[in-house]
This record gives sequence, structure tokens and C-alpha cells, in this order.
Amino acid sequence: MTMVELVLKEFEHLTDEELILRSRREDGRAEEVLVLRYVPYVRSLARPYFLAGGDFEDLIQEGMIGLINALSTFNAKEQTTFKTYATLCIRNRLYSAIRKAMRGNNSPLNNYVSIEDANIGEAVDPVDEIIGKEAYKELLGKVSELLSKFEQKVLELYLEGLSYSEISVRVSKPQKAVDNAVQRIRRKFSEITK
Repeated sequence: MTMVELVLKEFEHLTDEELILRSRREDGRAEEVLVLRYVPYVRSLARPYFLAGGDFEDLIQEGMIGLINALSTFNAKEQTTFKTYATLCIRNRLYSAIRKAMRGNNSPLNNYVSIEDANIGEAVDPVDEIIGKEAYKELLGKVSELLSKFEQKVLELYLEGLSYSEISVRVSKPQKAVDNAVQRIRRKFSEITK
């Protein structure tokens, strides 16, 4: 057995809430166990989404940031389970990352500024901001040319955070048709952003 498996086994009988209490009492292993316990769940929450200009691992990273935020802000006195709270934090982080990528706000930063060189609080160069907005408009123009009306509607609902089944109801099409449309959209986006 690996060290990770031993630690997981040692703590497997504890609930999420008990692990949080232990982690707040300076037991780092409890937090590690909780994070490891939730990695597959974060992956499953991120799976239906795509990030323009990014890949699936970028979404996983955003989801993990949401999980870490949930760990630090969870209040056991509230009338909710940690899993419910974590789900909300993870999804909010994913939606936020997707919205930012679609707006193109980060494109000048991603293309021109390294994290090591950036100064916190430094104003964004207006020229970079304009370039980012222009790149976003250009991307939207290309997308509207490549996507059918149905795909455009599916994308709009998808970015609002609706599930495949909810989109299916809204567009009056089978869920499989929605899934196929999302796959086509992903393929077209990857062609545009190469």
C-alpha cells in the first residue's frame, strides 16, 4: 500500500465535516484526505464544460480552487452538508472561468504577461484591453459563422450553466441531440483557437 492509500484508509470512517474540523485543528492530513476524496467529484463536475483557449486540465484546476475555497469558508453551523456547499463553490468557480474566457478579458494577460513579472494592483494597459476586446469580437464573429442557429442556442444555454437535460427541454430536442451539438461546438472552438 502506498502512503496516500494508508492515510486515506486511516481517515475513511470520518465524514467530510469531521475532516474539516480536524484540518482546522492543524491536522494537514485531514485536509489532504478531503481533497483526495473530492478529486474525482471535481473532475465529474468539470466534465460537461469546455474552456475557450484552455483544456480540460485547466477546468480541473479551476474546480480544485473552488474546492479549496469551500474548505476554508465552510461553516458547519449552517444547515447544509459540505458536499452541497463544495458543489456550489466548485460550479461557481467553473462558471466564472468560462465566462472570463468567453469575454476574452484574460487574453492580453495570457499572451503577454507572466505571473512572475506581473505587479499586483498594476493597471491593465488600455491598448491590451482594446486588443482583448477586439480579439473577443473576432472570435464571436468566427463562431457565429461556424455554428448553426441550433448550436448557437445550445451554446448560449450551456454557458448559462444549464444541464444537457435542461437545454433539451428548452430547445425541444432529445438530450442526445444537445450532447452532439456540444461536441460539434467544442470541435469548432478548438479549430478556431489553434
